[in-house]
Parts: sequence; C-alpha cells; structure tokens
Amino acid sequence: MTTADTTLPLIDPARFRTALEKTLDGLFELAELTATPAEREYACWFSLSGDRPWYTEWLQSLQDLLQVMHEPRVLGTLLLNSNPSFMLDAVPERPFPFRLGYFSVTSEPGETAVAFWERAVKPLLEARFPLWQQQSMLLAVCCSPACLNMDAFDFADLMDVGLKVDEAVDIIAAEVAGEAQASRTLRMFGTACDALLGERTRLSGWVLG
Repeated sequence: MTTADTTLPLIDPARFRTALEKTLDGLFELAELTATPAEREYACWFSLSGDRPWYTEWLQSLQDLLQVMHEPRVLGTLLLNSNPSFMLDAVPERPFPFRLGYFSVTSEPGETAVAFWERAVKPLLEARFPLWQQQSMLLAVCCSPACLNMDAFDFADLMDVGLKVDEAVDIIAAEVAGEAQASRTLRMFGTACDALLGERTRLSGWVLG
C-alpha cells in the first residue's frame, strides 16, 4: 500500500460484501424483470445481455438515471437530481403489472435540442411508446460539463417533463403534513455530466405505463 492509499477509508469487509451482494442481486433482478418470459428461462448475466437487442440501452438508461442522482452540478432543487423518491413515485401503485420502456439516444455534435428532437427522439418515442405523452417518464439529460446549462430545459419543454408549480406545491405540502400522495402520472427529468460526450447530448429514460 502506498502513502496515498492510507487516505482511503477503512471499510468493514462483512458490511461491504453484504451491500455489494444486495446491489448485484438488485441489478440482476431489475434486468430480469424487464426481460421477456423466454429470456428469463435461462437467465444469467451474459444471457440477459446477449439475447436482448436493446439491452445496451437498458444499461445506459439505468446508468444515466443513477448518475443523475449523484450529479453534484444541479440546475434546480425540484429536478430528478438527488431525489430518488421521484423514481419510486413514478412506479405505478396498482395490483396489476405495468410495462417499462427504456431508451438512450445521442445527438450529433452541436445539434440543437429542437433538431435532435425532430430527427431522432420524437420518432423513437412515437414508434416504441405510442402513449408516452400520457405515461410517467424519468428522463436523464446528459452532456459534457462545459455544455451543462439551462438549455437542458428545452428538452423538458419538448417532452413535457418536470414539475409544474402547482404539482410542486402539492408535493411539498404533502411532505410537510406527512401525508401519503395519491398515485398519479409523474414526468421528471434531471441532468448529468459525461465529459466523453463533447458537444453531443444523450437522452436516456424510462417510460412507465
């Protein structure tokens, strides 16, 4: 161990192993839940990825949504950033199953939000998720740190995601009163930085309905 290594925290190995096991089990279960019955039959890590044409998008969308939670450079307090409860609230509360759609698409370098929307994002959503405008959505807007600015809200407007003022007031009031919130369609977005994107933007998200 070098001198620099001594600055790292000491970790209880049993607790770390337990937390890591829960994380890996949870990730596998999430992937398995989004697989078809045929894909689940002989499910293991490599078979889940190898047999699903959109699996790369599933992993990318999950990664980007998790990055949103940890992103230190935030553009507002009522975004998906650092608000994991919004992810949980977006899952329908009902006794019968729902469908989870996922996507991840990247713009051309320097492409405007409107051009990116018209060329790639809107056609993708309309083809895969015809009812996406009426369903809950979690969206990650990813760009390089140099490109992180209020332009991210252009995508929020185009895709109709983000809390309205009255929705924010209702959520805050319910939290203060300690009241459970009624199940509703929740469409949230957050931002995350990926230096490798350069002048491109990546949109990743889930559609829950």
